[in-house]
Amino acid sequence: MSGRAGCRGIDEQGICILMVDEKLEPSTAKLMLKGSADSLNGISDRWTGLMVTTCTLMRWLDF
Repeated sequence: MSGRAGCRGIDEQGICILMVDEKLEPSTAKLMLKGSADSLNGISDRWTGLMVTTCTLMRWLDF
């Protein structure tokens, strides 16, 4: 399991802590950290856009 601290698009750097429950060979760990990420496909970007649009409209209408 790993996670990155920082805001995407704002912070240039972040800290990632990798925790594993078994011993890894250095080459395996290097592949995990330096390899390419799988593409993520979802609808969260659409929901985010809808939420931003709704909040902007509510602010514009003075709700």
